[in-house]
Amino acid sequence: MLPKNCLVFLFVMCTYAAEISAQQEIYRVISTNGLTLRDIPSKNGKSLAVAPLGAKVTVLSSPEKEWEGHIYERSSRYTGASKIDTIGLAMDTEVTDFNFVKKKVAVPHIGFWWRVKYLGKEGYMFSGFLSPLENDPGYFEISEGYRLRMPGPFASPVAEPGWQWYGLFRSDDGSMSLKKVSTRYLAVDYRLLSDSLRRAAGFFEERYADRVDVIETSPAGSLILIGSRRAMKEMPRVTGEHASFDEKGNSFILQRPPTPYQAGTISKSALQYDVHGSAINWYFTGHNNLRQPVELVVPAHRESGKEIPAKTYKPVALEWYGDLDGDKRLDYIVAMASETDGYATVLFLSSEAGSGEVVKAVAAIHEYDI
Repeated sequence: MLPKNCLVFLFVMCTYAAEISAQQEIYRVISTNGLTLRDIPSKNGKSLAVAPLGAKVTVLSSPEKEWEGHIYERSSRYTGASKIDTIGLAMDTEVTDFNFVKKKVAVPHIGFWWRVKYLGKEGYMFSGFLSPLENDPGYFEISEGYRLRMPGPFASPVAEPGWQWYGLFRSDDGSMSLKKVSTRYLAVDYRLLSDSLRRAAGFFEERYADRVDVIETSPAGSLILIGSRRAMKEMPRVTGEHASFDEKGNSFILQRPPTPYQAGTISKSALQYDVHGSAINWYFTGHNNLRQPVELVVPAHRESGKEIPAKTYKPVALEWYGDLDGDKRLDYIVAMASETDGYATVLFLSSEAGSGEVVKAVAAIHEYDI
């Protein structure tokens, strides 16, 4: 039997180890150019290593949790020891206020110098290029070859190398184009911004309380981003239409009988529907009277050791239709919802369709679960 003082020592050590482990969190690098591990908390510190895009690092402290006051209180303030720093701009964006006046808003790239461990070395990394693994929506990706994202704040960076990104742009005359864009991923420690700057930039405190992931593109201004493992054809003029809203600003809903405006767009987009009692079933249509239900089935999967049941997503609204992949057949972007609690924006491509299909779901943005 161990002496009593040894048992006390073991208990203290185990408690200390548990506390240290609880403080450590795994983050992933979201800087497309890699992130430098430095010997001091400064951009002028000596480089100890460079972690590439997607690399996992262990954060040895969690300064975003070291706040005085509740996270939703305006009076909350940071009381920890990590150095706060600003490195350039996070966003230089244009927003429209409640009076429909467009304004330029410059959001500083503000964050912490976190003490981290990478490849057995301890040092400091700027938090503005680190994102927690739990923010990775990878479980919802529905193909290996494509990704779909919205540019701007509250995005989900794709922390994997090898992706080529394309933006779907709309010009003032309503014409569409597909252009290759370069992407920049970053995170902003939201609570370090002033109240007025948060409001001006469109950050809403009641929904986002600590950190905001951002996808910036060059050129900017695309409606949506499409990532591909292989090159897509850039098209200065895409045959298609942004169909989210009609000329009166009404949402283009696919769960009710179409309005006269919608009926015309539905005809052009080759969608069809039939009514069974109170249910409306929507179909993609193709050659030889081929009809395919507008739906997405996400199979059951495991998430954090928990079995997530299969979900079937039905259409809510038609967002866009046209020829994205240059095969002279229609492709679609559709807002969808599951029967229970899932929401997504889904890209359907005709060039990926298999036998008996008009289009195939290749990428999705998972909005949220209630």
